[in-house]
Amino acid sequence: MKQIITKSLKNWLEIIGGGTLGALSICVFISVVFRSVLKIGIPWMDEIVQMLFEYLVFFGAALGVKYNSHFTVDFLGIFPIRIQKVLISINYVVTILFVIVFTGSSWNYTINSIGTISQSLSISLAWTNIVLPISGVLMVYYFIRRWIIEIINWKKESGKI
Repeated sequence: MKQIITKSLKNWLEIIGGGTLGALSICVFISVVFRSVLKIGIPWMDEIVQMLFEYLVFFGAALGVKYNSHFTVDFLGIFPIRIQKVLISINYVVTILFVIVFTGSSWNYTINSIGTISQSLSISLAWTNIVLPISGVLMVYYFIRRWIIEIINWKKESGKI
């Protein structure tokens, strides 16, 4: 039991992503059945689907950073190793700065949307938008973590550790 709890805590983001995907699939299925078979629309279901989709996309983006699975083009092999390391570090700095700006802007956007109420669900749009800064913080964390691991590997390769 302890092992299951430990593994769940370690993979909490994957569990949230999988749960979001499952809930999104069920909601879309229900919506399609009601519209196509029963000829009845469920107005609030569209808002739930939109919210779940946003959560799936942004938590998925954080997972992509965690597992380094985003699309990349690697042309650094044409440069000497020292220049490759400098370019990789510049890439991390620029990317982290971009995500920090994204996170700050999305936080402001979320705060400004607190007073805006959704039409069908009658909840604050901040509940939909909060995933933006949360995923931004996660992406910054995973980028910094990946960069540190990369630096440690460089030092191991050069024999300095």
